[in-house]
Amino acid sequence: MGNDGPSILSDRRAQWGLASSALLLLGSVTPWATAGPFTKNGLDGDGVITLVIALLVGGMIVARRFPRIALGLAVVSLAITIIDTVDVSGVGGGLFDVRVGWGLILALLASTSLVAWGVVGLRRGSPAPASSDAAA
Repeated sequence: MGNDGPSILSDRRAQWGLASSALLLLGSVTPWATAGPFTKNGLDGDGVITLVIALLVGGMIVARRFPRIALGLAVVSLAITIIDTVDVSGVGGGLFDVRVGWGLILALLASTSLVAWGVVGLRRGSPAPASSDAAA
């Protein structure tokens, strides 16, 4: 079934990936931009994509399957959060000063952590998730 190796609860690499996925999920639904008293949450835009990625990668970690796909999704999430951070940072002039929200910063950091998690796993032979996507 692909559940070889230590359990999820005792596997530090799996815990790292799950924690990063959970933080990405949280960052996806919280403020990505603020302008004075107004906020734009992640779910008002690209946070929907990062939320789905967080759920998919978390599921792949629990199932211990498809590590390369999980890494690819983490890279997509990282690209989205970098682009959105640059976009929000470039907004200026107007009535209120537009700032990057804490949710986007959290999503960016969590995406970076997921990419690192995936690279470490591929370099170590990926005990969590198991290499069931060898053909991918």
